[in-house]
Amino acid sequence: MLFLVLFLFYCAYFMLRFSVEPGRSARTSRAVYALFGVVLIPISFLAIRLASDYIHPVGVQPARAADVRLAVLHVLRLPRRDARRSFAALYQLELAGKRLDARLRELRELLA
Repeated sequence: MLFLVLFLFYCAYFMLRFSVEPGRSARTSRAVYALFGVVLIPISFLAIRLASDYIHPVGVQPARAADVRLAVLHVLRLPRRDARRSFAALYQLELAGKRLDARLRELRELLA
């Protein structure tokens, strides 16, 4: 989350840079904004160091090798299954669009 905040702050800096008319006040406002951004970097670094205990909780029981293999296989199968379903849905949508386009051409020829 902190990386997202820093990234959005960086994007907002460029929006500010290109939206304000050039001049002394624009340079000053950009410099002040950049200084606030520089202050955010150590804050995010410290927050990550302080939150390291909460990011990955420790499990109650040690995992068995068979359970780990089963979980890995399940995780690896999901993207393939979802990709096949997405491909099928997009293919059906493409075919429906082509049928609609062909029907529209026929109607235009009948009207012409």
